[in-house]
Amino acid sequence: MRMQWHPALRRNCWLLAAFCWPAFGCGQVDATGPKDAGRATEGPGADAGLRPPPAAPAHIQLVQVTTVTTLQAPDGTFLSPRPLRAVPGFVAVSQVRTAGNAPFGEDPAQMDLAFLFQGQNADASIPVALNADFSLSRIAGGEHVWVGGVFPGTLTSDGDTAFWPVALHSAAPNAGTENEYSEWTGWQSFGGLAVGSDRGAADALLAPAATLDLRVSGYVAPLVVTTDGTTVAITNRSEQAFDRLLLVYSHEGGIGVRVVENLPALETVSEQLGPKEGPGYLQLQVAQERLEELFLEPLGDAIGPALAAAQSVPLLETQGLRVIGLSRQSARESLRVTGDPLSSATAVQLLHAEVLEPKEADRVAALLASDGIQVADVASVLGLFAEAKLELASRADDDIIAASAASLLEQLQVQ
Repeated sequence: MRMQWHPALRRNCWLLAAFCWPAFGCGQVDATGPKDAGRATEGPGADAGLRPPPAAPAHIQLVQVTTVTTLQAPDGTFLSPRPLRAVPGFVAVSQVRTAGNAPFGEDPAQMDLAFLFQGQNADASIPVALNADFSLSRIAGGEHVWVGGVFPGTLTSDGDTAFWPVALHSAAPNAGTENEYSEWTGWQSFGGLAVGSDRGAADALLAPAATLDLRVSGYVAPLVVTTDGTTVAITNRSEQAFDRLLLVYSHEGGIGVRVVENLPALETVSEQLGPKEGPGYLQLQVAQERLEELFLEPLGDAIGPALAAAQSVPLLETQGLRVIGLSRQSARESLRVTGDPLSSATAVQLLHAEVLEPKEADRVAALLASDGIQVADVASVLGLFAEAKLELASRADDDIIAASAASLLEQLQVQ
């Protein structure tokens, strides 16, 4: 199974990256490696011909996972998708953005990028240094991009181009704890090389992936999802068919997953939100199996199960109503790899289209109309997509509800 995205979506999510092995330099290379990679260029022996290259991994495989999250009101109106989630302490907050401070445009999106590496180091005591250079505006199709959390936290920018040094280690990741689950620590299931920013320190902070989250203005979402509380309508407004989607309904009563097969371009399908069957633990097990099946067929047994394990909490165990789709593009379409030691690259786009239920919108309105909500309690009371719920409430006809929501929204956005 191979899904393709609408051309506008491809432009929005196309990450232009160049990974270079610093000891060799960052010149043009072909399939056989950098030209004159081992020639001394300065110091004693500069004219003595070739010298042995430094120790380097024989092979490193890169997997880039881009999770694109959109959030819609019950009628399909797009809202702010920025989640209020607990970010691990090792993730730095970046101030990098493209020029301008324009608000979100049509169909705003949250993009979470994870760069995972697998391979073997010829000398495990020497970390491998890579440099990533990429265009921020390409990710957003020429619109504005705000960089949020980043690890390693050494990302800088020069105008539109971001520079990101990354060091790969053979040691096990040490960032986070076993009791602290998140999308970040969940990448440990991939079992790849540890990622850090400090090549030399013995106590370097290491995570299972290099991660970057972005807020994007001007994203063109291929899926529009609406609901009246009992029926969900999924519209594919792109020009490409989706072979398979998952409709996930997770709430206090359990988790239900329905497979939506073959949604043609520019067509709509409706699905009923039926009752859940079986005990809660069995519902979760079935949901996890469906999620792994979605990833396994196009990605294989090396990447698929790891991706499913890392995404179980945000996509299945977090309460909400959502549609999940997957696209695998060739590395040549999504990445331009120009140097050793990368031997292969795979790019995966995970589409997460969240829609608010009418009863949840009513619950938020009732809270705002009664005692109100303190800003410190917003995340615990309203959940992951609290900002979107307040944005919707701020448009209410009731002046008290609208004013209370607008005030909380303003306080959240300056935090």
